[in-house]
Amino acid sequence: MLTRIEYPLNRPAPILSVVVVAWRRDEDLPLCLEAICNQTLNRGDYEIIVVDNGGNPSARRRCAHLVDLWYESPTNCGCSGGRNVGARLARGTFIAFVDDDGEIERPFLATALAAIQSSDEIAGVRGKVVYRKHRFMTMLAGVYDLGPDRLPRITLDCEGASIVRSAMFCAVDGFDERLAGGEGLDWTVRVMLAFPGMRVAYEPGMVMRHDYVDSPVRYVSKVHMNRRSRERQSGQLDKFPTLRLPPELGIMTDLPDRRPLLDRFVCKFGRYVVRATEWIPERDDYRRK
Repeated sequence: MLTRIEYPLNRPAPILSVVVVAWRRDEDLPLCLEAICNQTLNRGDYEIIVVDNGGNPSARRRCAHLVDLWYESPTNCGCSGGRNVGARLARGTFIAFVDDDGEIERPFLATALAAIQSSDEIAGVRGKVVYRKHRFMTMLAGVYDLGPDRLPRITLDCEGASIVRSAMFCAVDGFDERLAGGEGLDWTVRVMLAFPGMRVAYEPGMVMRHDYVDSPVRYVSKVHMNRRSRERQSGQLDKFPTLRLPPELGIMTDLPDRRPLLDRFVCKFGRYVVRATEWIPERDDYRRK
């Protein structure tokens, strides 16, 4: 149920809707929204929708004028839940999802639109994520940067730097809100099964600056949270059937590692650290991210 909508839209429906789900991002959200407003794409061609999961009072006062629609959620509905709410409120033919603590580069939206409109067989496009402040912490995210080349068939595993076709996203009920990690893979498989011949692509020209984590403790905590999520999923495969990747879809799973040697070393070192810290409990501030 919608509890409060501010800044109602009073202009014709744009071609693109940009959805940002915000939770406890008073400092980062203004920079995120300013970057979305400062795009090479004509401002009249896209709308900005913020789904406020709470904890952003200062950002809301400072940034509400930058967005077209501000939805205040009655509870924290989670990242996937918030994106689904934003998709239901969106009026654009295409929906771009941007992380609330990410800054997209100026050509991001124009490049995203061009990429998804380049073929009727593309259901979604995911971009490349590079570090914002914490270089070594972001190296630990192995799926963020898949290299400088476009890839025609991949999974939507960077949900916060992506664009999808609105009709197809909603036709398969968006992201599975039960998942905390893996929701992009799940959506990719469901949309490809529901619409044979459709695919998700990787476009390196869609660049977002975003840190995977900002400290070693948060990294370990996040990895353990994702692992617990995957364990719950694997124990209930009947409830998450699409997580079992059908080979006939032809999704690229064994990609050549194009990352620099230092990136690969840091990522491998991080995995060894996590294995040595199995006792660290799950942190509450990552339950919904």
